[in-house]
Amino acid sequence: GQHFVAGMVSTLLVAKINQRWLEQNRSSSITFAMGFSFSLGLGKEFLDSGRKNNRFSWYDLLADTLGITAGLILFNMR
Repeated sequence: GQHFVAGMVSTLLVAKINQRWLEQNRSSSITFAMGFSFSLGLGKEFLDSGRKNNRFSWYDLLADTLGITAGLILFNMR
């Protein structure tokens, strides 16, 4: 659940910031937000895999991706 929410919120925030404050077009904002949010999730999993008693989780990465998708849907609803 936390990975889903983090993916959704980071995608929405980064896309909005890019579009409104950095004056990027809609397509560029979406592309950057998706890459940024996925990179955060992937980085988190690599960090987890290097910690004792932890591992890389494909399920967490899937939850990140679903959250990113939900964030994009919400971003495009306006």
